[in-house]
Amino acid sequence: MILVTVGTGQFPFDRLMKWIDALFQYGFLSEGQEEVIVQYGNSTILPGHSQTHAILPEAKFRSLIKQARLIIAHCGEGTVNLLESTTAPYILVPRSHRCGECLDDNQIELAIALSQVGVPIAWSPGDLVRFLAEPLRSNPSAVPEVAIGNLCRKLEERFGKPEEFSRSPERASDSAQETAQDPAHGIIQDGVLGSVQDDAHGIQGSVQGVIQNGALGGVQDNHEVLSVG
Repeated sequence: MILVTVGTGQFPFDRLMKWIDALFQYGFLSEGQEEVIVQYGNSTILPGHSQTHAILPEAKFRSLIKQARLIIAHCGEGTVNLLESTTAPYILVPRSHRCGECLDDNQIELAIALSQVGVPIAWSPGDLVRFLAEPLRSNPSAVPEVAIGNLCRKLEERFGKPEEFSRSPERASDSAQETAQDPAHGIIQDGVLGSVQDDAHGIQGSVQGVIQNGALGGVQDNHEVLSVG
């Protein structure tokens, strides 16, 4: 069984729902081969071919985590902490402020930090395709606390503390301007079928041909800025 979870926040995560639906459409997921359970929260678009729940009771949710062969989850701090104890491979999909999926870009910042210690992150549907083909088990808890602390301080220096970041109108204005100038943003808003189709052709020839361009626009630039070695 594959578990998809977006948490219980107030914002929809329709982008991930479109990605999951596209994976079914292009044959990377199959209803007849494996059950897919989707906890969709406040999303307004639901993927077909799957069992969907807006919210799951905590006991049921923990049980599904134990049963799951693979997990696809949003990059919320609570979800990440919960997944540390699972033995199932998982991949995290960060919400984006510019897509109206959260108040700020803290999930992107967390995802960048986790990616630097080997946690699988999906910046595009192609990353999900690669993960489904070759799931990797990560163990962020094995990273020394000193290294995590240093990384967190550098993130705060770059973006400010979470509460400052979320309340900054200047930051929100900058984000809106970046969105208007970012042509890749249209890929996110219009769905990702074009990108997934590129993936399908790449997978048929070579896994290395999957997705050359990330679907999250400025994330690649942020990754370069935040590279701390």
